[in-house]
Amino acid sequence: MNEYWQDKRADISSIRCPAYVLASISTGLHTVGSLRGFEDIPHDKKWLRLHSTQEWHDLYQKHSVADFKKFLDFYLKGENNGWEQTARARISVISYNQTPQQSIDRHD
Repeated sequence: MNEYWQDKRADISSIRCPAYVLASISTGLHTVGSLRGFEDIPHDKKWLRLHSTQEWHDLYQKHSVADFKKFLDFYLKGENNGWEQTARARISVISYNQTPQQSIDRHD
């Protein structure tokens, strides 16, 4: 990155609020930036879900909406719904000629 672009890049290190980060492995368009952003958030109130479909397709799936709603209900409404027990990083694995394995949990 050169000097021109440096001041246009978001300062991820200044994020203080809880973060719900999505990344898609089906395209390379935003994957690296999403993963780098997740790593650069300077606190542990962050969750990553690496999904196997196009970004827009995943966003509107019932399971995705329900998951994000649980995050929002916990932080915005103060609901005791067990959100903080959700694995910090969940990945989907794509295998050749098989159905992808969705949201494999990796706990610390």
